[in-house]
Amino acid sequence: MPAPSTQASLHLHPNLGQTQHPLKGRALVAANGPIRAGELVMADVPYAVLPTVTADDTICSNPGCSRRIPGYASSMTCEHNCSPAVRWCSPTCKHQDRRRHGFECGWLKHNSPELRQVSDHDYHMLWIVVRMLAARSLELEQEMGENELPNDVFASGWPGVQLLRSNRQAWPTAQVQHWRELARNYLQGDDCGLPVTLDLESLVELICAEETNVFELCPGPTEMNRGEPYGLAVFLRVTIANHSCVPNVSHQADGQGRMIVTALRDLAKGEECCTSYFDLAESVDVQARREKTEGLFTFTCTCSRCLAETATVA
Repeated sequence: MPAPSTQASLHLHPNLGQTQHPLKGRALVAANGPIRAGELVMADVPYAVLPTVTADDTICSNPGCSRRIPGYASSMTCEHNCSPAVRWCSPTCKHQDRRRHGFECGWLKHNSPELRQVSDHDYHMLWIVVRMLAARSLELEQEMGENELPNDVFASGWPGVQLLRSNRQAWPTAQVQHWRELARNYLQGDDCGLPVTLDLESLVELICAEETNVFELCPGPTEMNRGEPYGLAVFLRVTIANHSCVPNVSHQADGQGRMIVTALRDLAKGEECCTSYFDLAESVDVQARREKTEGLFTFTCTCSRCLAETATVA
């Protein structure tokens, strides 16, 4: 049986493409022609998604659905009681997800109670990494190309994960060492609860990539008044969009696990598509915004707004 698929949900604007920037790495661009204000640039599907267990809502665990479930209403749980956050919106979704969930079930039952006591952030980080490993495991069981997405000009599946920028050298040494210890203690060994894993340094690289690229799923648009997050997800296409404090595209979760990217103004052919990585309403001045980009994303923002405000202050 093929892995649950979100293939039908993917949408890419026909003029959308990518290029390589000498400093920023990959970048989204209006490669084949203009993109008009208000047009749908992309509806990206997650490679891995999970609910934040502190939120009032949850997310259907079937990656072929990933529907937001308000207030845990009418949802089904795992009969092994691995985690109260694992829910499905219907018996069909639960049945379709049995192989993927089988990968994580033992790990959750074995590690969730301890990790929740240590740190919610570490718990969510490791859990989404486990879901990425589960997706990889299902891909390896399938014929090559079976799960490729139609009309996708970007790398999908595990090859797309391997292209994610990890910024490993930019993360503080103590932080990377902490992640290494977490990987050794919870993602390796015969008793970790995982049927298949990676070598230690590959796991550290994967954690760095996840932390660099993970998105919060929020009810509002990320650049302004986004609201409280109810989930986390790793996307392979929208993550190529670089940050700007004067974004020309917005991104917002659609309640089905997808990230919807919309043009905020007309984009000329060849123009880069930039979004905001955080709520600009909460970080008004250049110092606050740069603290965000440096602390959370390991870079100093040099967008036109930041450069102009820096020159004014100087």
